Amino acid sequence: MDNIELLMKADALVVNGGYSAFSEAVALGKPTVIIPIAGHAEQLVNARFVEQLGCGFIASDTTVMDKIEACYEANEWPGLNPRSEHLQLDGATQAADAILALAERRS
Repeated sequence: MDNIELLMKADALVVNGGYSAFSEAVALGKPTVIIPIAGHAEQLVNARFVEQLGCGFIASDTTVMDKIEACYEANEWPGLNPRSEHLQLDGATQAADAILALAERRS
């Protein structure tokens, strides 16, 4: 499913802690609530990373609505950092630059 249009229109995202889900949220600069799937340690690590970046919160299936309602009532995402310039991602350009640098070193 090509859901990029839906993601771009969203004010915030609720996702699992899988790499693709949270990395898309961070790349889009959306406030994110991450619900790591139980028994998947990497998802908890990913969720903690997003929380440390100040891009989102960790929740569970039983606490997610409390987190969202608290933000709604406060009319803000308390504790979130403004989007860092370092998170302005352009993977295609970075990959092309790396390939060109490698080609130039080998020629």
